[in-house]
Amino acid sequence: MHRTRSFPLGVLLAALTLTLPACEAQPEEDAADMAGEMPEPATTPPAGGDTGAVGDEMMASFQSLNQSGITGEIRIEPADNQTRIIARVMGVPTQGTLQGHIHTGTCDAPGSRVTPLEAITTAANGSGESTSVVDLPIATVANGEHIVMFHEVDGAPGQPVACAAIPQR
Repeated sequence: MHRTRSFPLGVLLAALTLTLPACEAQPEEDAADMAGEMPEPATTPPAGGDTGAVGDEMMASFQSLNQSGITGEIRIEPADNQTRIIARVMGVPTQGTLQGHIHTGTCDAPGSRVTPLEAITTAANGSGESTSVVDLPIATVANGEHIVMFHEVDGAPGQPVACAAIPQR
């Protein structure tokens, strides 16, 4: 035989009042945490030439050279026994073409050219992008001793205007 117990209405209301605050709606961030979801990691490189890595790819920011005002980023990733470099620039004052290369050295003390990159043709808004696949393994390019440098618009190549240190892998 099953027994039921009855409680006075006042006791039930007091218990209900104590449990309601714990059931308030959670903000979206907390709800995502409770569901076990994690926010997507940021893939934008940090400013000021700092570097970051996301999976097999590495990223770095361009620093403006010779007061050009040009900024942007590079993404470096393995491509079999080669290396893919995606370069994006912003703030180019005139529409045209920027010549790019991988150099040895640092942005403060660039060394010799190692290999050319695909040129960036900029749009009227001062931005542009190029993708290059170079015939060097990523272990060589990302040894901490190379930079990506782009030279002034329509130069042959002219004065350097943007540089990014390729992070060491």
